[in-house]
Amino acid sequence: KNNIKNVAISNLTSLIEINLNFNKISLIKNASFKNLPNLNSVFLQYVELSFIEINAFEGVNLKFLSLTGNRLKDLTFLNKLLSLERLDIVNNLLEHLEQKFFSQLVNLVSISFGNNKISHIQDHTFVNLTNLTRLLITDEQINDLNKEIFKGLNSLNELKLDFNHLTIIKNQTFLYLTKLDKLFISNNKIKIIETKAFENLSKLRILSLNNNFLEKLESGGFFYLDSLEYLFLSKNKIKYIERNAFQGPKFLSFL
Repeated sequence: KNNIKNVAISNLTSLIEINLNFNKISLIKNASFKNLPNLNSVFLQYVELSFIEINAFEGVNLKFLSLTGNRLKDLTFLNKLLSLERLDIVNNLLEHLEQKFFSQLVNLVSISFGNNKISHIQDHTFVNLTNLTRLLITDEQINDLNKEIFKGLNSLNELKLDFNHLTIIKNQTFLYLTKLDKLFISNNKIKIIETKAFENLSKLRILSLNNNFLEKLESGGFFYLDSLEYLFLSKNKIKYIERNAFQGPKFLSFL
């Protein structure tokens, strides 16, 4: 690692990408990136970063930002990145996700969170992210979900919630995710899936529920999954499958 204590990069008008991975940069100050009209991607992975000031990226039309392996707790700075399309924040110290972090990021298509300390997601956190197609929130501490968390995600195609602490999937949890194609909820502690948990997921093709605590598959549990092709249920505790448990899916080819 190099010990770069202050980042100030400016007037490099042809610069497309900045990669400062595996350095030591604890703070990104305001106006650290000035007059970089073509800057597209910034990689700040494993740099011991603790804080990014709110105007650090002001004026930069950044499309990809990777902040994996740092010590970030606050994401307020994100709302200045109006052109951002992809965001990776894995292995940090985030404890919650709020709407104020993402309210201006209407161009986002992919977000990846993982191995932080996220235990709570505020209702309507992603409400303005109508172009988002991929959302990964894995290896976190989430134990409860409701439909309002996912409101606004009209284009979401893939949702990963593996390795959390979920024990129940409640009715209409994914009600707003009408275009969802892939849903991964493996390696949780799920014991109960309510009858209308998957309501409105008529386009879902892949559902993974591996390695949970399911004991019973009730009649109609997958009723709303008209397009389901792949259903993964290994490493549960299933003792009983009701007669019409798989009523609904017309194209199921892998169980």
